[in-house]
Amino acid sequence: MIGTEFVKMCREDIETHKDKEVLAMLLQAVETLINENPGCEVDSGKTIDGLWKEMHEFAKENAHSNIYMFDPEYAKKFISEHLGMTERKFVNLEDFI
Repeated sequence: MIGTEFVKMCREDIETHKDKEVLAMLLQAVETLINENPGCEVDSGKTIDGLWKEMHEFAKENAHSNIYMFDPEYAKKFISEHLGMTERKFVNLEDFI
């Protein structure tokens, strides 16, 4: 599924979710990644709720003194891998003329 479609679907899904605010913040991060790579593909079997649960579980397993923080680069990698994001390269035909 195209990344922008994934974001749209997630917005609809979180409207009635009990953790709406948390998922909305995570969706902002996902949307930022997708905007960095327009037209990217996302695994259609993934959800924003599933991403949140996996990140939460990872943080619990790797916490020290009950604290874990995703640094921005690792969070980007984690989100991209979980969602199966693939880059879509654009070729400018004028470069070949």
